[in-house]
Amino acid sequence: MHWSFAFILLLIVCLIHLFICPYTKVEESFNLQAIHDLLIHRFNISNYDHLEFPGVVPRTFLGPILIAILAWPFTNISIDHLISMQYIVRIILGLLVISGLTHLYKSLKGYCDVSTRRWWLIVIVTQFHFLFYATRTLPNIFALAIVLHSFAFWFSKREKSLVWTSAFAILIFRSELVILLGLILLQEVFIKQKFTFRNVLTSGLMASGSAIGLSVLVDSWFWQRWLWPEGEVLYFNTILNKSSHWGTFPFLWYFYSALPRALGAPLILLPIGLTINKNIRSLVLPNILFIIIYSILPHKELRFIIYTLPILNIPIAQTCSSLFQLRRRWSTLLKLFVLSLLAINLAQTSISLMASHHNYPGANALIKLHTH
Repeated sequence: MHWSFAFILLLIVCLIHLFICPYTKVEESFNLQAIHDLLIHRFNISNYDHLEFPGVVPRTFLGPILIAILAWPFTNISIDHLISMQYIVRIILGLLVISGLTHLYKSLKGYCDVSTRRWWLIVIVTQFHFLFYATRTLPNIFALAIVLHSFAFWFSKREKSLVWTSAFAILIFRSELVILLGLILLQEVFIKQKFTFRNVLTSGLMASGSAIGLSVLVDSWFWQRWLWPEGEVLYFNTILNKSSHWGTFPFLWYFYSALPRALGAPLILLPIGLTINKNIRSLVLPNILFIIIYSILPHKELRFIIYTLPILNIPIAQTCSSLFQLRRRWSTLLKLFVLSLLAINLAQTSISLMASHHNYPGANALIKLHTH
């Protein structure tokens, strides 16, 4: 399956999620409002919303700036201006995520055969959460668009590219990614010895300085005070543990609730795939360790571990591919079993999508108000 077909398929499914659930919630509000202000008010920062309603912690403007630049050519061609621009902005973010996912798809050839890569794509499009979140203006999704490229550079053994993208994802968007991407680098340097410590350290220092410097320079201007937004977020959420004010879950919640919902019925195939293809164990291990370590933080949400889903789907796809290549008397039953798991996924996704469609009563009320 050519990468362009993969890109188109992912885009179509992503757009289906977007147009069925076009509205947003409070967690997405800062980035969406920032993009709005950049497009509408531009350099007139006194009219920006965040100066009056700053939120609990400051967030970076670097992600919104990128989206606003890409969306700017469309600002004068939309009919229902603001509603249309919201669609355009979210489509652009979705395209960035899908481009990263397509890059990852291409890089899998070093670990999986063509059949497994095809199944990996099929499994992802049957799942609900990943492509549902792909167009949502959350800090996690801005980070995800970069992390997917980091994974691809990891698979391709492109040391410097991995370090630089990791630094920008961690220090600008989501600081907790230091656990996941740090574990990957530690594995490659000290266990697999594919990377050299000196090169990683040198690139890491340069990339970290560049990422923090860029964030401080840009975000200090927008916030009208000197700051490093992700540093303040790290201090608030992790050191002060203030994120627990928004709810807590037990230590194992990611494993008994989040992952079963995100991966769906094919989750039961994951352990089998790890026994079939030993090469992918080193890909899955850092992701599992990340989830375990991050589970220490009481406040948990599925989107906090969304980066791990494409990697955890690799052994699932490996199992699907292997079972479909069997040429034994009872192989037909196994193939039907795999297809039934995917059918369950599709049913779950359809139900979740319809439920989500009705999960924005405030937005529906405002739309009706403005159309009458």
